[in-house]
Amino acid sequence: NVGREPGRGPVVRLTDRVREALEPILAPTSMVVLRSRRDRWTFRATDGRTTVAVHVDVAPDPDTIARTATALRAAAAAGIAPDCLLADPAAGILVSSWAPGDPWTDGDLRVPRNLEALARLLRTVHAVPCDLPPFDLAGHVASYRARATGPAAIGDRALRGDLDALEDLAAWHLETRRLTGLGHHDAHVGNVIGDPPVLIDWEYASRSDRAFDVATVTALHALDPVSRSAFLDAFPDLDRRSFARHERLVLTLARVWARLEQIEAPTDPRARVWAERLGVGR
Repeated sequence: NVGREPGRGPVVRLTDRVREALEPILAPTSMVVLRSRRDRWTFRATDGRTTVAVHVDVAPDPDTIARTATALRAAAAAGIAPDCLLADPAAGILVSSWAPGDPWTDGDLRVPRNLEALARLLRTVHAVPCDLPPFDLAGHVASYRARATGPAAIGDRALRGDLDALEDLAAWHLETRRLTGLGHHDAHVGNVIGDPPVLIDWEYASRSDRAFDVATVTALHALDPVSRSAFLDAFPDLDRRSFARHERLVLTLARVWARLEQIEAPTDPRARVWAERLGVGR
């Protein structure tokens, strides 16, 4: 019940919003903060019988909540995501069922049957009917560029170099992408849960080029050459000639995100882990 501890005013205000939103579903006896970011917090709430995941925007972003809920409902209907139980775009709150099981790790990708399962999962994602707008890559790049003007970031040469490279790669992607269906856009192992696997954290979901999700797996995880080849073979319609560029796009996007998170929240363990993983901020 971290939200009720003395001296945690902002958290109390967030948990009060969450408790009010949860009234139609459950009266939580416990709420645990799973993740806190500058713009969004995630809680696990339970009444002892039912457990849910609650995502709450610090400053409500109705468009993102509505888009996420649409994608989550479509993915849940396909059996590849938790159920969307409640979405209140105006309040900036989204509630989903709790996905049982543990998040995957890099070690899980060393097991051939797991790689096969992940490939099936992504193929199912990409086959989900989708009338969402395209992934707003240009908007993300502009947001990162704006965040990089802060006093702690403005002198970071490596960050500015990555931002310049990201702008070039994003321009290429926007010119050449094939909008083939639903995309998750954050399909790293930490968002893959259980066996059979499902995907969580659908906040970036939108219409996409499927190469982006495939490149997320290969660019952000150290697959050995045999595993990498086997994984890519599961996507025979992938344009291999341009795929390396998709990998550079995903990797550069992740590096910029990780460095900005590290600068803005230096004590956040998740930001620290990703910065170390991607070799930024050294």
